[in-house]
Amino acid sequence: MGYPLEILVFGLLSTGPLWAGVQCDINLYKLYVQPATVQEGLCVFIPCNFTYDPNDASSTATLYGYWFKGGCFNSPPLVATNKPGETIAENAQNRFILSEEVEQGNCSLVINDVQNNDDGDYCFRMEKEPKAKWSFKEILKVTVKELEDPVIHFSRNLQANHHVNITCIVPRSCYLKPPRISCKTMAGNFTLRASEEQSSDSHVHSVFDFTPSVADNKQNLTCAVTYGNTSIYKETTVLLNVKYPPQTPVISSELRRPNKSSENETDVSQIIVEKGDTVILYCKAVGNPSANVTWLNRTNNIIGDNELVFSKVTAQDEGDYTCLANNSEGTNNKTFRLLLKSSDKPTSALFAVMGALSVIVVVILIIAVILIFKKYQRKSMIDMESHKTLQTPRSDSSPNDQDPNLMFPNDVGNDVPKESEKAEEAMDEVPNDPEDLHYASLTFVARQDIPDVIPEEPQTEYAEIKK
Repeated sequence: MGYPLEILVFGLLSTGPLWAGVQCDINLYKLYVQPATVQEGLCVFIPCNFTYDPNDASSTATLYGYWFKGGCFNSPPLVATNKPGETIAENAQNRFILSEEVEQGNCSLVINDVQNNDDGDYCFRMEKEPKAKWSFKEILKVTVKELEDPVIHFSRNLQANHHVNITCIVPRSCYLKPPRISCKTMAGNFTLRASEEQSSDSHVHSVFDFTPSVADNKQNLTCAVTYGNTSIYKETTVLLNVKYPPQTPVISSELRRPNKSSENETDVSQIIVEKGDTVILYCKAVGNPSANVTWLNRTNNIIGDNELVFSKVTAQDEGDYTCLANNSEGTNNKTFRLLLKSSDKPTSALFAVMGALSVIVVVILIIAVILIFKKYQRKSMIDMESHKTLQTPRSDSSPNDQDPNLMFPNDVGNDVPKESEKAEEAMDEVPNDPEDLHYASLTFVARQDIPDVIPEEPQTEYAEIKK
């Protein structure tokens, strides 16, 4: 006849109630369900509702629902039911869940940890005593796709030593079984800044804190996700592009000398050469983006790019040269010194410096000699004057015969020599310059014994004074 056996059997079952003499309204048996597409490893909720003829069922009976894989006939595998004691297919156990509201006509189905072999058609059957037993002709179509790869998003361009947020976006699974998301580089795993958040009805995202370094440039960053208790695992890997300023330039030198092989050195800061040598300097600096390299002379004028050549070195070539590297992230530099072996004649500049120093030294010596001579002369004069004024003269004459200028009366009527007064006057003549040194000299003469002299009786002459 050209009709499948299932359709024939379905028709016989559908007319069964009529054979029993019961009027059956098949138009009341309806199933409302839409096809579902789900990614492998995820969870899918499939809304479903059905109706039946209540005249075929007892109000006190329990309504049971069944979901079969592949169809409702020829003993298909049962994947979900609310009837206790039924045998569920092994690969569907604990993954296919039927709604608990079957009695209210709810046949919704949840599939957890979707697998590739879950792809296919599903049939729903309801049973309620005594006669409401129906396998619906509407079929649920489930399509399983390959799981999407995670999507990695950076909040800004990566710069060395600058903080950035990395967001890893993955398809959403069941609410009760959120995906496990991780982010890692060669240096190790990152730590979540915050708990996973639902970004939409279909995706979740996790945000990670990341501070890249120079070493992270051109390294792989991987965002991975694992779903449920299965081995379903997906990851996305990107190559990091970390921008950073030029690192310290590296200078290499090549020395060429007649009748000798070339001498090459790497990462040098100076070189000693001879006149007539040929020197080639190379400068390189690592940076992202690539650094521009130039050579500068002593006056900061650009004299070359990454290669600087000195053909037949002369005295004018001796000195410091700077390799300057720069890019959009910054600059860096390194100084190189080119030295010549010592020559027989000093340069004119050296002559000038030595001559100036010699003149200064001679002037200082002359001033010092003059000052010393003056101080010595002043000291001698002070010594002589002090000696003259402080030495007491000795006389054989009697006190009455002494120079009256050397005597002066004191408070009690005695005459006192004036040597001390003269000494004080002599001292007053010494300059009072605080910066000059002053000297004094005391001479002590040995005391001589003076013979005892019997004083003569003073003769008193009297005269009569008349008024």
